[in-house]
Amino acid sequence: MPFNKIQSEGLDLTDNYAFTGTVTGTGAMTLLQTTTASSSSTITFDSSVITSTYKVFLIFCSQITFSTDGADIQLSMSVDNGSNYPSNHSEVSTNFYDDTYRMRRTTSQSYIRIAGSVDGDNSNHDGVMSGRITLYNPSDTSNSKSMHFEMASQNQSGVAVNFRNGNGAFQNNSAVNNIKIAPSTGTIASGTFKLYGLS
Repeated sequence: MPFNKIQSEGLDLTDNYAFTGTVTGTGAMTLLQTTTASSSSTITFDSSVITSTYKVFLIFCSQITFSTDGADIQLSMSVDNGSNYPSNHSEVSTNFYDDTYRMRRTTSQSYIRIAGSVDGDNSNHDGVMSGRITLYNPSDTSNSKSMHFEMASQNQSGVAVNFRNGNGAFQNNSAVNNIKIAPSTGTIASGTFKLYGLS
């Protein structure tokens, strides 16, 4: 006998079901932009994708390499689509490298240091970094903006050598509509950056 709702007794998973209609009440992750670096001085997500449509944004950084060993990777936020990146950023992070934990806390700067490229021992600069950045409700106009990041690196031999975990804040009550990722020196030689929005 056909029915139009799921009974409290549940579903018999040995049966076959055909579902129609729309499922509501679940969150959706939408791919908004993919950028492939190639000797890039900056990676930018502008006001065309950083909008109030989504409350949470995820940036996945995959197989990132650098033109210069030891460069810091910096993230900056803007409320005027990149015309300015104010010195209102702060961060607290831990970095595990060379079997040592390092703590970092900084305030009043124009970026959040999310990672560092791997120090190399030759001219190939072929250490690799991957990780995830989460930005929470950048369109909020009542509070500072919060973010979290996790980044892991391998050296030239493919050995895991560096892990950075931290959180950052942008002390500005205006809506953020631009995010820039850039190395402190040199360029991002290769790798992929994918921006997702979570509704």
